[in-house]
Amino acid sequence: MSTPIKIYPNVDGYIRKLSTASFNAMRIAGGVSVISTTSWGMANKYLNASDLAYQNEAMFLEFDTRSITVPPLSLTFNIYIYDLDRGGNDFYVMRSYWASDNSLVPGDYASWVKSSAGGSANLANMHKYSSKQTAVDDTWFNITLDSVARVDIANRDYFQIAIISDNEVDGVSAPNDGFSYNFSAYTDEQGDPGSSPYIEYEPGTNAKMEILGGNTKILSGKVLIK
Repeated sequence: MSTPIKIYPNVDGYIRKLSTASFNAMRIAGGVSVISTTSWGMANKYLNASDLAYQNEAMFLEFDTRSITVPPLSLTFNIYIYDLDRGGNDFYVMRSYWASDNSLVPGDYASWVKSSAGGSANLANMHKYSSKQTAVDDTWFNITLDSVARVDIANRDYFQIAIISDNEVDGVSAPNDGFSYNFSAYTDEQGDPGSSPYIEYEPGTNAKMEILGGNTKILSGKVLIK
């Protein structure tokens, strides 16, 4: 069994979205401002005022994974959550495609409903890297990511994820009481390594084939030798 390896984010922050559109139109909309990618914490918030106006916030993280070329055997996203307001909200770790690597912009709020960096926002594009998580105050979350995430992390130079409320992901508008349901998390830049978010993976291995003798015939398909 390989020793797990940790990678800390090279970009992490959160984006605010304000909308008076319909609920489903709001779900695929971009944000209005990047609140922080430096020393502040990150926030995840859902606020619905009578299905007429929304003020949401979501967390976005990018990891430099150029050194990973083989899907890992296991992969987790680890984040410390604190400062719940009204019990916080449930959330997912979502696949994310930002407009550009190494840079977070307001429009990247919609990155979790895109299938490529330059793609259009569509709910059909979403992919949940994790099961639904319920926020708990002052708690480390060690979230297992799925097989798609393990393939993506090997194929992408910069692995990008979004922490999105279950209201937006699952399309559940309630509560619509105008109150804020939110939680916070530390950024890597806050100077407290013990609370920084990170991914942890167990390295995979390249398959090898050794022919000791005899004849070998390849009747169909493709063979890639690296």
